[in-house]
Amino acid sequence: MTYFMGIDQGGSKTAAIIGDEHGHILGVGKSFGAVHSVDGLEKAMQAAKNAFDEALKQAGLDYSDIYGIYGGMSGIDWNYETDLIVTAMQDTFSVPRVSIVNDCLIAMRAATDSDMCATICAGSGVNCAVRSGKNQIVFGYYIPDNLQGGVSIGVSAVQKVFDAQAGIDQETRLTEYITDFFKVSTVDELLQKRVNGEITSADYLKLPITV
Repeated sequence: MTYFMGIDQGGSKTAAIIGDEHGHILGVGKSFGAVHSVDGLEKAMQAAKNAFDEALKQAGLDYSDIYGIYGGMSGIDWNYETDLIVTAMQDTFSVPRVSIVNDCLIAMRAATDSDMCATICAGSGVNCAVRSGKNQIVFGYYIPDNLQGGVSIGVSAVQKVFDAQAGIDQETRLTEYITDFFKVSTVDELLQKRVNGEITSADYLKLPITV
C-alpha cells in the first residue's frame, strides 16, 4: 500500500491529512498557522511537523511509510520559494517525493478543473491565483498590505482607536472594545504595547470578530 501526506498551511492554521492510494483518509492533524516569509522557515516546518505527527498517530503510520507530501503553503509567491520549501520539507521529513505550491493554487484545484479561471483566497491575508492554459500565476504581492485580509482589518481597527484619541477622527465604540480585548485601561497603554512590539499578527487576526 502507498501512503501520502497532504498539507494546507496558512497564517491562521496548518492542516494535514494522511491517505492511501485508493483515496481512503486514514488520519488528520491540525496545528498553529505559520508563513515562512513572515514567521521564519523553522516555525513553518514546526507547524507542519505538529500537524503531520497528529495525522500519523491517528493513521498508525510513521514517516518511513510515506511515499510523498503534496499540498499548498502560504508565502510561496516566487519561483525560488518553491525550491526553498521543498528542500526544507525533504530535510525535515525525509520523504521521497515532495510537491508544494502556493495555497491559493490548491484552493483553485479544489474548486474547478478549468484551465481558464481565477481564485481569491481571503484569510489572515489575501492572495489571488490565475490559470490560463498551462500558465499559473500568483498575484499576492500586488495587493497592498493594508488591504490584506483579517490582519489588515485588525490593524485598521487599532489605528482607528489611535486616530480618535489623537482627535484626528471621530470617537468610536471600538475604543472600549479594543482596550478591553488587550486588557489595558487607556489608549496610551495600548499605544505603548504596539510601540514595544507586544501586539502580534495573531492578535490582529482575532479582532475582526470584535469589529
